[in-house]
Amino acid sequence: IVKEGGTAANVIPEHTEMEFTLRAQDTKNLLVLKEKLETCYEAAATATGCCVEIKDGGPLLENLISSMPMSKVFEAFARAVGKLISFPSEGGVNENTGSSTDAGNVSHVLPTLHPYFELKFTGFNHTAEFAKATNTPESFGLTLKTAKALALTALEVLRDPEFLKEIKKQFEI
Repeated sequence: IVKEGGTAANVIPEHTEMEFTLRAQDTKNLLVLKEKLETCYEAAATATGCCVEIKDGGPLLENLISSMPMSKVFEAFARAVGKLISFPSEGGVNENTGSSTDAGNVSHVLPTLHPYFELKFTGFNHTAEFAKATNTPESFGLTLKTAKALALTALEVLRDPEFLKEIKKQFEI
């Protein structure tokens, strides 16, 4: 977005400011994109006789790496508690949602499960409409079912040493 760009098309402003958010499929491609854009900004500044100052606006959010062993067990428990959603094994939600989350950073350090669940809502997250859709008895019920499936998954990790080994093995690959 252009935060400051001047007040008239025929007047060169003393100062301009833009803000960008970069997204890519994974951290490696995000860093490549960032470097390319910074090179473009610097070249534009040189070509126009201006100076450029580039500031990082916040922490880098790495791509999410889902623990497939935990995802499969969560899926089984979610089905068992009556949570009817699209699952990765059916071509439903996957880790390349295009959204960003700090759970991605966690997933590069330890095995991570970050399930999503669907509400009967056609808009976008982080909007007033989404907030309204979450404040219904049906949404509350879905949240409780998701929490139950997550708790059962955590219990399975604690209960079954072989399952824990499988999680660790997949993470090391």
